[in-house]
Amino acid sequence: MVRLKIITSMNYNATLNCMMHELPTDFPYEAPSGYRYRTAEFKPNVISIWCDHLNHYNFNSGATVSTIWGFVKFKTTKRGTTHTYHAPIRSNKIGKIVALDQTSAYSAMPLLKLSLDPTDDAPASVMINSSAKDTTMTTTTFNQDQAFYNSKEFSDYCAQKDAQNTNQLNVTKYGLMLCDALQQSHQRSHPNGQNYSYALISSGRKYHKVMQCVNGETESVHAFIDKKTGEVYKAASFKQPAKGVRFNLLIITEREFVLENCDWAGGYLYK
Repeated sequence: MVRLKIITSMNYNATLNCMMHELPTDFPYEAPSGYRYRTAEFKPNVISIWCDHLNHYNFNSGATVSTIWGFVKFKTTKRGTTHTYHAPIRSNKIGKIVALDQTSAYSAMPLLKLSLDPTDDAPASVMINSSAKDTTMTTTTFNQDQAFYNSKEFSDYCAQKDAQNTNQLNVTKYGLMLCDALQQSHQRSHPNGQNYSYALISSGRKYHKVMQCVNGETESVHAFIDKKTGEVYKAASFKQPAKGVRFNLLIITEREFVLENCDWAGGYLYK
């Protein structure tokens, strides 16, 4: 009987490990065109999900370029196995729990802004006044706003916001690719050196910081990236970029140049 229990336990653990190395059944995305999903064990109860880029890149001699999508954390109870999705802080550090409807096919990092989030230039909401003398004005305002929501101008507004959101997601994706390229650059230059890594950190409303880390501890800011435009700046200090745009990650030729020529020391950022 004791031997039978041991065998059952081993089979259960083997089944759990097999399940953890596959995408969960509720994972909602198909890999975008030019990408594939890959899973790897991060901890005994956590898997990491990666986006492998199937395109050929010269900066790493044709090797596969991967960016971290996020993490899945499993928990086993008497009732069964449950799991939660987590955004990445960086490729080797798990972040907070995130709802799937706040993610995209490229990353579990929460979307920076939804299409209809209120902004300064968004239509003002209708204010209802119960007083008799304001009823006509309120009805007129409501009709005018309703007409605006049904108009071509509102459709254009939504399309513009969607385009802005897509740009911001792409900027984040290309920033993560830059971090991976910088880390590979340092590994090639210092194969037996300190454990350098690079992380994309959101800094305020305008910029991402590309942080240079040593043994998991922040050492300096490598560069600043404008969240909306993809413009790359050399760091003037820990808190602000230097004047003058160096590159724009949303421009294909400039992005390919950056990924091919970036170096951990930051020489490519000098004009």
